[in-house]
Amino acid sequence: MKAGKSLKRKDRKVKIMFRLVKWLIILGIIIGLYFFYPNILKAIGNYLIVSDKLEKCDAILVLAGDNGEGERVKEGAKLFKEGYGKYLVLNGNEIGWNTYAADIMEKQALSLKVPHSAIIPVRIDGNSTIEEAKTNRNIFVKKNFRSFILVSSSYHTRRAKWIFSKVLNGTGIKILSHPSKDREYNPDKWWRERPSAKNLFYEYTKLLWYKAVERFNVDSFKKESSEKPLQEQ
Repeated sequence: MKAGKSLKRKDRKVKIMFRLVKWLIILGIIIGLYFFYPNILKAIGNYLIVSDKLEKCDAILVLAGDNGEGERVKEGAKLFKEGYGKYLVLNGNEIGWNTYAADIMEKQALSLKVPHSAIIPVRIDGNSTIEEAKTNRNIFVKKNFRSFILVSSSYHTRRAKWIFSKVLNGTGIKILSHPSKDREYNPDKWWRERPSAKNLFYEYTKLLWYKAVERFNVDSFKKESSEKPLQEQ
C-alpha cells in the first residue's frame, strides 16, 4: 500500500513539473514575442527591398507602374543627373486608347531637366514585370548596354531584380537594384498602415506566384533566346 501511495505521489509531482515547464515555455514565448515581434515584422517588410551599392552604368531603367506622384521617374532623373547613367530608359504600359504611360513619364523627365537625347521611352505591351524584362532585354542587347540601374518602388525591387536576372541571364548585362521612395509602403511599420500592409501582402503573393509558376515562362523564354544569336534578338 505504501509503495502504491509513493508511486502516485511521484506521478503527481511529475505531472506538476510538466505543467510548470509547459507554462514557463508559453510564458517565455509570450515575452519573446512582446519584445522581439516588431523586429520580426520589420525583417518581413524589409526583405522585399533590394538596394545595391551604386556605380556608373550605361543606363538607368525606370519600371512601369509609377504612383501618381511619379516617384520612380523622380528617382531615375536624380540618378541620371548625378552621373550614374548615360541614358534614362522609361517603361510605361498602355493606360488608354493609343496612350502610354511612357510618354507621360518622358514629359516628367524633361520637366526635371533630363536632356531629350538621353531619354528612351519604352511602350510596354503587357502588364507584367516579365514582359518588361523581355522588352528591355532586346533593347539593351541591340544597344550593347553592359550594365544598368533598375529603379522601382521599394517593395517591388526583390521580385523585379529576380525576374530581370532570370530573363537577362546569358547576356552578361549587370543589374543594380535601386528603390525609389513610396509613401504607400513603410517596411518598418507596415502592420500599422493599411496601404503598406496591402502592398506587402500583394507583393509576397506575387513573389510566390512568380517563383512557383511564372518561372517556367521565364525559363521557356531563356531557352528560346539562347538559341538565337544575340544580334538577332
